[in-house]
Amino acid sequence: MREELGRLLTQSKLTLYGLLLLEEEGALPAKRNRIYERYVLAAKRIDADVRTDRTIHNRLSQLTLKGFLDVREQNKGPKGGSYYEYEFSIRADIVRDVLEGDSRLQDLFNEVGGDMTLDTF
Repeated sequence: MREELGRLLTQSKLTLYGLLLLEEEGALPAKRNRIYERYVLAAKRIDADVRTDRTIHNRLSQLTLKGFLDVREQNKGPKGGSYYEYEFSIRADIVRDVLEGDSRLQDLFNEVGGDMTLDTF
Protein backbone atom coordinates (compact mmCIF):
# COMPACT_ATOMS: atom_id res chain seq x y z
CA MET A 1 0.00 0.00 0.00
CA ARG A 2 2.84 2.40 0.85
CA GLU A 3 4.49 1.71 -2.50
CA GLU A 4 1.27 2.43 -4.36
CA LEU A 5 0.81 5.67 -2.42
CA GLY A 6 4.40 6.63 -3.20
CA ARG A 7 3.84 6.14 -6.93
CA LEU A 8 0.89 8.54 -7.06
CA LEU A 9 1.22 11.75 -9.04
CA THR A 10 1.88 14.94 -7.08
CA GLN A 11 -1.65 16.19 -7.79
CA SER A 12 -3.13 13.06 -6.21
CA LYS A 13 -0.82 13.43 -3.23
CA LEU A 14 -1.92 17.04 -2.81
CA THR A 15 -5.51 15.84 -2.88
CA LEU A 16 -4.71 13.34 -0.12
CA TYR A 17 -2.98 16.11 1.80
CA GLY A 18 -6.23 18.09 1.66
CA LEU A 19 -7.96 15.14 3.28
CA LEU A 20 -5.21 14.94 5.92
CA LEU A 21 -5.88 18.57 6.85
CA LEU A 22 -9.57 17.83 7.19
CA GLU A 23 -8.77 14.72 9.26
CA GLU A 24 -6.71 16.88 11.63
CA GLU A 25 -9.64 19.31 11.87
CA GLY A 26 -12.02 16.43 12.67
CA ALA A 27 -13.97 17.32 9.54
CA LEU A 28 -14.12 13.96 7.72
CA PRO A 29 -16.11 12.76 5.90
CA ALA A 30 -16.00 15.87 3.73
CA LYS A 31 -17.56 17.13 0.54
CA ARG A 32 -15.46 17.67 -2.55
CA ASN A 33 -15.54 21.47 -2.30
CA ARG A 34 -13.96 21.41 1.18
CA ILE A 35 -11.26 19.02 -0.02
CA TYR A 36 -10.66 21.23 -3.04
CA GLU A 37 -10.17 24.33 -0.84
CA ARG A 38 -7.41 22.57 1.12
CA TYR A 39 -5.89 21.19 -2.08
CA VAL A 40 -5.65 24.69 -3.64
CA LEU A 41 -3.88 26.10 -0.58
CA ALA A 42 -1.41 23.21 -0.50
CA ALA A 43 -0.70 23.41 -4.25
CA LYS A 44 -0.04 27.14 -4.04
CA ARG A 45 2.20 26.64 -1.04
CA ILE A 46 4.56 24.32 -2.91
CA ASP A 47 4.19 26.26 -6.17
CA ALA A 48 2.45 23.40 -7.99
CA ASP A 49 -0.08 23.92 -10.76
CA VAL A 50 -3.59 24.29 -9.40
CA ARG A 51 -5.99 22.02 -11.25
CA THR A 52 -9.73 22.56 -11.68
CA ASP A 53 -12.35 21.29 -9.31
CA ARG A 54 -13.39 18.75 -11.94
CA THR A 55 -9.85 17.38 -12.16
CA ILE A 56 -9.73 16.94 -8.39
CA HIS A 57 -13.09 15.20 -8.58
CA ASN A 58 -11.48 12.75 -11.00
CA ARG A 59 -8.51 12.32 -8.64
CA LEU A 60 -10.87 11.55 -5.78
CA SER A 61 -12.59 8.94 -7.94
CA GLN A 62 -9.23 7.35 -8.82
CA LEU A 63 -8.15 7.31 -5.18
CA THR A 64 -11.45 5.65 -4.29
CA LEU A 65 -10.98 3.00 -6.98
CA LYS A 66 -7.47 2.30 -5.68
CA GLY A 67 -8.96 1.67 -2.23
CA PHE A 68 -7.44 4.67 -0.42
CA LEU A 69 -10.75 6.50 0.09
CA ASP A 70 -14.33 5.65 0.89
CA VAL A 71 -17.14 7.64 -0.66
CA ARG A 72 -20.76 7.93 0.45
CA GLU A 73 -23.58 9.54 -1.44
CA GLN A 74 -25.73 11.83 0.66
CA ASN A 75 -29.21 12.72 -0.51
CA LYS A 76 -30.88 15.64 1.24
CA GLY A 77 -34.08 15.55 -0.76
CA PRO A 78 -35.29 17.70 -3.64
CA LYS A 79 -34.08 21.01 -2.17
CA GLY A 80 -30.95 19.76 -0.46
CA GLY A 81 -29.66 17.85 -3.44
CA SER A 82 -27.28 14.93 -3.42
CA TYR A 83 -23.53 15.01 -2.98
CA TYR A 84 -20.60 12.76 -2.13
CA GLU A 85 -18.58 12.71 1.07
CA TYR A 86 -15.06 11.29 1.20
CA GLU A 87 -12.91 9.87 3.96
CA PHE A 88 -9.88 7.61 4.28
CA SER A 89 -10.39 3.88 3.95
CA ILE A 90 -6.80 3.34 5.14
CA ARG A 91 -5.06 4.71 8.20
CA ALA A 92 -4.33 8.42 7.91
CA ASP A 93 -0.95 7.99 9.61
CA ILE A 94 0.20 5.77 6.73
CA VAL A 95 -0.83 8.44 4.22
CA ARG A 96 0.95 11.10 6.26
CA ASP A 97 4.17 9.04 6.47
CA VAL A 98 4.25 8.51 2.71
CA LEU A 99 3.48 12.15 1.91
CA GLU A 100 6.09 13.39 4.39
CA GLY A 101 8.66 11.28 2.57
CA ASP A 102 7.94 12.99 -0.75
CA SER A 103 10.55 15.70 -1.32
CA ARG A 104 8.09 17.81 -3.30
CA LEU A 105 5.64 17.93 -0.36
CA GLN A 106 8.09 18.33 2.52
CA ASP A 107 7.44 22.07 2.88
CA LEU A 108 3.84 21.25 3.79
CA PHE A 109 5.04 19.34 6.84
CA ASN A 110 7.93 21.59 7.91
CA GLU A 111 5.83 23.91 10.04
CA VAL A 112 6.85 24.64 13.60
CA GLY A 113 5.41 21.82 15.66
CA GLY A 114 4.19 20.06 12.51
CA ASP A 115 0.70 21.47 13.03
CA MET A 116 -1.45 20.77 9.97
CA THR A 117 -4.32 23.19 10.11
CA LEU A 118 -5.82 25.65 7.68
CA ASP A 119 -4.41 28.46 9.86
CA THR A 120 -0.85 27.43 8.96
CA PHE A 121 -1.49 28.56 5.40
